[in-house]
Amino acid sequence: MKLRKNYKSDGKIKTLHQWSKIKGIPYCDLLSEIRMHGDIEKAFKAFQPPVTVEPSPETTPIKGNTIAHDGKDLTLDEWADLTGTKKATLRSRIKRGWDLARVFAKKVTKK
Repeated sequence: MKLRKNYKSDGKIKTLHQWSKIKGIPYCDLLSEIRMHGDIEKAFKAFQPPVTVEPSPETTPIKGNTIAHDGKDLTLDEWADLTGTKKATLRSRIKRGWDLARVFAKKVTKK
């Protein structure tokens, strides 16, 4: 008789087949992730949907086609020209919910 390895998560001990059914993750995919990461918790995280952050109106005061910041009311193209940053980069920062001072900073530091 072959013994199956048990994995502990959330204070519970289950076999990989049981965790597969509980989490709704195909067994082979879960096994592959465990082999890659060496940990069942990290394997579970690989299957979690990405977290999206919706920008709030306070952090992105966009009125029509312009963005008001630092006493200026400019379009994204104008902000890109003024800051020397690509328009796509500025748009991405805004969508991620960055505060505008950081969006338009010439050199961005990691948080």
